Amino acid sequence: MSIRGAFIAIFDQVAGRKIAHQWPDGFIDSEEFDAIAEFVIPKPQLCGQLVCLLAFGSTVLGFPICIEHPKYPRNALLFNLCFVLDGAGGTGAEASHQPAGQSANYQQSAAAANQHGSVLLGTAGGLGAAYDGACAHDEEAHGKLLTKLARSLRTLEVEAAHLSDPIRRAELATLLPRLVQELNANRQCTLVVDVANTLHLRLQPPELFLASPVRPHDVPVLVAEPGCEALLADLALRCVLPYIDGFLPAVTVAAMAGVEIGWALEVLTDLVALGCVVLTDIITNDAVYVPTARLTDLARSESAQLACATYSKRPGRPTPRFRSVFNFYCRMSPRSDGHWATVGEVCTETPEEELQDIEVRRCVQFALLNCYLQRLHAYPRLEILPTGQVSSGHFANGVQGGGLTITAEIQIAQLLDGGHSDDEIACALNVSPFNLRALLDRLRLDCAWLYRADSP
Repeated sequence: MSIRGAFIAIFDQVAGRKIAHQWPDGFIDSEEFDAIAEFVIPKPQLCGQLVCLLAFGSTVLGFPICIEHPKYPRNALLFNLCFVLDGAGGTGAEASHQPAGQSANYQQSAAAANQHGSVLLGTAGGLGAAYDGACAHDEEAHGKLLTKLARSLRTLEVEAAHLSDPIRRAELATLLPRLVQELNANRQCTLVVDVANTLHLRLQPPELFLASPVRPHDVPVLVAEPGCEALLADLALRCVLPYIDGFLPAVTVAAMAGVEIGWALEVLTDLVALGCVVLTDIITNDAVYVPTARLTDLARSESAQLACATYSKRPGRPTPRFRSVFNFYCRMSPRSDGHWATVGEVCTETPEEELQDIEVRRCVQFALLNCYLQRLHAYPRLEILPTGQVSSGHFANGVQGGGLTITAEIQIAQLLDGGHSDDEIACALNVSPFNLRALLDRLRLDCAWLYRADSP
């Protein structure tokens, strides 16, 4: 899906809603704009969110901005830079989807727009919900870029009046052809606004929308070269890269990078989709792993054996013999009595001369990345408690001793339903997986522990 054109709309104190600049010139006439004007420049309460319109066989994306200040006529400046994309996409159904909490005036505007052939599909959070496949992903990519661009324009206006000053706005409008043409050709562009301001814009690749979201307890492992183009293309990605060491969970990476956890998870999800990062589990001494059928492939491949031994080398020690590493993996097999050995138990059983050259965490990590081992997760399920056994004060006492931040029993009990793994619960309660069982015992929470292996 390509961009047919772009326009800058403003609210003029005399003429009202109007197109101040557009490219190509004249590709939207006054009658067409009048039909959608109330959506392009809405009431101030509706600004600050992405708007998607189907109008005249095209999709119009905008992010209206309202800046309130006494220096502006009517104490506010309203503007919107919009993209007009090829095709209407979606189902083509002529129906209006009113965002929650809108006024009767908004309903009347929607009805008026429908009479002129335009259909409001949604606002922020709902973009793409009515579409399927690549069309939805492409529109979402344009929507994210447009959101970033609109917020950048707001900053330019606040700092240097680039939208309220007609001369500066006209200079800004000269960048519209380059914006449209380079995004269509390269999916990215660089706009030099002035000597002090340069905008770097990039449409997300479609594969980013197909990746499963990274969870707080997932451990990112960097598999791309640090200097690869995918990592250097976005300055925001560099905030978290120094803290991805292959062993810290995403929640810890976010804390160490000093960024909000939701933003960090979004960045890591993008890196996974680009193939720069893969995900593993939190590796601890009490974790349980079992060999997969692929372990026999490792026994047959000399190149894989060399890579395994090299990766598992302890710093300052010689490369371990592959036999020692392979024996370590084999000791994780279930015992005759059905017992699964933890990493710590396997380390205890392994002769010191075999273990002295092996960095255990890297050894386990190599097996996980190549599917030679798979994690056997524990899923605690809370047994029924006698009435009155647990109180908020009871949990508060546990909080002080365990470093938790959750004080209401209903919040912790919801995690102990047999559907959340020990890693996930440990991250949610801000404790180490190693201390989770001791913590639950201290809180007198009687749990049945269910074990399930992740798919290799």
